[in-house]
Amino acid sequence: GPAAAAPPAPVGPSAPLPACTAPDDHTFPLTTRIHGGPSAYESGGGYGTWYLDLTNTTSRTCEAVHPVVVLVDERRSLEPAQARLEFYDGDHPRPVTFEATDRDELIGAFGEGDAAFSGFTVGPGRTLTVKVRLALTSDTAPGEVTVNAAVVQRRGDDGDWIGQSNDYRFRVGTGGTSDEPAEGSAAAGNAEPVAPSVASTPDSRGTGFPFADE
Repeated sequence: GPAAAAPPAPVGPSAPLPACTAPDDHTFPLTTRIHGGPSAYESGGGYGTWYLDLTNTTSRTCEAVHPVVVLVDERRSLEPAQARLEFYDGDHPRPVTFEATDRDELIGAFGEGDAAFSGFTVGPGRTLTVKVRLALTSDTAPGEVTVNAAVVQRRGDDGDWIGQSNDYRFRVGTGGTSDEPAEGSAAAGNAEPVAPSVASTPDSRGTGFPFADE
């Protein structure tokens, strides 16, 4: 065939192992924590800023790290276009596009469709803090929203889950934005890995990885 043809996706153990592996089977290699976000957002208001800490607990460098933010609102009415999320790659904000799942969650993968962003790199024993900002459009219904972040190490068209954050909860109102951090936002939930629901039911490709092409 022509030299430009893409090789078939590897099947079985021929795919390279991830460079970033946990020291045992009971923890993720990256400890992931959301902190610093406001406890309330105003529909149609400005951005609220929060931070995602990615701590590499291994002795190897973790490369091609892509956080995947999951939003769930109590009414299950939040639409992808209503959540405006950006993350900072250095000083450069990059937008995140959300997609709705059949569980009425919104899933937004950092760097999806952005060829200029190849993922974060976290050195052994180091913590990378990613600045994130979120705004909600004026037609967003009031109520409580829960945010958490899964972390994927991308390998070609596939990837491995390597981290899972604590929950960050906030309320959406129609007036007034509080900059007070949410109660309990610093609670780490990394002791036992809990696979994010987006990955709990592998699809026909054998992966729940959100980057995979449809």
